[in-house]
Amino acid sequence: MSLQLSVYYHDEITGEEKSVPLDSDVFGWESSRKRLWGQPILRELGLVLLPKLGDGAWLNIAGEELNQLELEANLILENIGTILQRIPNDQVRLYGGKSIVQEYATNLLEAVKKARTVNGIVSV
Repeated sequence: MSLQLSVYYHDEITGEEKSVPLDSDVFGWESSRKRLWGQPILRELGLVLLPKLGDGAWLNIAGEELNQLELEANLILENIGTILQRIPNDQVRLYGGKSIVQEYATNLLEAVKKARTVNGIVSV
């Protein structure tokens, strides 16, 4: 089983829940909850929301909390070298010339951007 990003919103007229397509919705395997998102280095860097995945939480982030989610994705990208040194080796893979962790953070930034355009929710 894998962790996936999704973005959705509720249509103002019909109330219907609608999905927003993402270029990539990959955010890790189920084992990544603990082996990546639950690693102490992320909390040490100041991440608050993403480490909750390590506790088994499902995240549904909207409104002002999208700012925190964007900050966390950027903190990952800014500190990628330190993170890769401190996480288990099975989480350090290359994907298209960059680490898979960088790919996850880039995917998250896209999700946040798209959620803002529709006043939506990022779900992991």
